[in-house]
Amino acid sequence: CLVLGGFDRGLRPLIKRLPYLPPNDAPLKVLDIGCGSAVMSFALLKRFPQAEVLATDMDPIMVREAVKHRDKLGIKKTQCAFACSDANYPHMVQYGCTGSYQELPQEAFDLVVAGAVLEHVDLDRAIQSVFGLLKPGGTFLIIAMREEAFLSKVYERVYHCIPRSIETHRESLMAAGFQSVLVERTRWSDFSANLTRVAIVARKASIVASSEDFAYTVPIIA
Repeated sequence: CLVLGGFDRGLRPLIKRLPYLPPNDAPLKVLDIGCGSAVMSFALLKRFPQAEVLATDMDPIMVREAVKHRDKLGIKKTQCAFACSDANYPHMVQYGCTGSYQELPQEAFDLVVAGAVLEHVDLDRAIQSVFGLLKPGGTFLIIAMREEAFLSKVYERVYHCIPRSIETHRESLMAAGFQSVLVERTRWSDFSANLTRVAIVARKASIVASSEDFAYTVPIIA
């Protein structure tokens, strides 16, 4: 479990020093794709208490466990909602993990995060979808598995995932249209996240806002 392994504690100092992130009191709209137990979502809510998070995962059982964890932490549904979604197609979500899928509106999120999930999907396809979901000036935070890390090679065999190089991520992000890509390497103070992870932060170019800017509200489903 990521929480029991201290991974969530390692994320907090890493998130605090990441570039491109707005002030702590910003009322962000956040999408967490492949959320798993929602460790990333909860860590982000500690830094951005005014944020609204939509956390998605393709496994309904994992989503139900994440909902239980959210309720145990006392986080309101208005702050963190859940849905099912395949990280290959993060723009398509299934609220309540039943019924038909719905398409999320384009340019609806200030921040999209992906923690160790892009190793399991078509990288170019997922990144292109994320680019469309971000508002102009929005940020995509990837907590990727370091290709060269020993444990990453173990996970690759056990979980049949594909750890990729930083340069591969950078090329895919720039090809999708992101304006800039920065890398924040983990430190010993980020234990245990430092054992396998690296943070890749990409920013979408800004445009002049208009009075017709779309405001998306995270649905209260789960």
